[in-house]
Amino acid sequence: MDRQAVLKCKITATWINNGISFNVREASSDNVFTVIDAFSVPRFTYQKDRKKFIPNSTLGIPPPCLHGSANDKASLYRERYTILHQRTLRHDLFTPPALGSTPSESKKFQLKPIEYLLGTTAKLGDVIVLGMLTQLKEGKWYLEDPTGVCQIDLTKAKFHTGLFTENCFVLAEGWYEDDMFHVNAFGFPPPEPAKTTRSFFGNVNFFGGPSSTSVKASNCFTKLAELLSDYPELVRGSKFVFVPGPQDPGPSTILPRPAIPNSVIEEFKKKVPSSIFTSNPCRIQYCTQEIVVFREDIVTKMCRNCVKFPEDGDVPTHGSFPRTDYSFKVYLPATKQIEDSKIEG
Repeated sequence: MDRQAVLKCKITATWINNGISFNVREASSDNVFTVIDAFSVPRFTYQKDRKKFIPNSTLGIPPPCLHGSANDKASLYRERYTILHQRTLRHDLFTPPALGSTPSESKKFQLKPIEYLLGTTAKLGDVIVLGMLTQLKEGKWYLEDPTGVCQIDLTKAKFHTGLFTENCFVLAEGWYEDDMFHVNAFGFPPPEPAKTTRSFFGNVNFFGGPSSTSVKASNCFTKLAELLSDYPELVRGSKFVFVPGPQDPGPSTILPRPAIPNSVIEEFKKKVPSSIFTSNPCRIQYCTQEIVVFREDIVTKMCRNCVKFPEDGDVPTHGSFPRTDYSFKVYLPATKQIEDSKIEG
């Protein structure tokens, strides 16, 4: 191995020790370190009806230019609102309560569009609006969203932590009367962890770079392949079937779900040739036995749509579901028996 290759391997090992996961192989500078300029960032538009981000090229939207029009400025704020709105609706405070939840758990809030305020003549209390803070007239402040605009009264408003500027998006809580929204408190839309975002949108590469999918979202397959490489007999004599779950890359809300994309599992399949990536649900035929595999958080959905929630609240006693985290059932096809198992923390 030449000196340049040795230096590359040393750099790779150093980064691994600092917690960054790369394949233990000769590193390519093009893949390890990538600079993405503003003109190369992939551009997506959120489609509300489909609840997913679609590439602008697919939608026929032309690339942006330095000398834009007035419509481009309006589109900028409209798209910013759409992104913040869909993210805020996923927050625990704004998701609909599950059927059978306790009063403390069912304390949820509803976002109201500005057209909801403008369309009523009665007094509305305890209203929360997501909108852009703007000054359409000198000394008069307004809230604006894609459905309309209304004047706001800030005399009694309390501002939470942060710097609130003109044209920033805020969550405003208050009451509406006589064509005026009286704000009691201002806050910013809640942030969302990347892990939560990925659970909804899979491995879409929003960031840019040479990879067609998000490098960060590549579902720990590299680590698993390295772990299995230490047991060559197990790799040669076993079949590994991977059924995509709700948090894996792909259409998480659509069933049946196709297999995990090849772009994510290509390297894994090279190291574990006996692996099989299939759909969810899927069927397995083992000798004369017919087995159906379905991965889904079915307990939550059943509780949400239950006609009558169990009075004792002890769901596992009304269905064969695990009681604690990391517990699961093991099926032994040879004896047709099911055993309880658990991964200790």
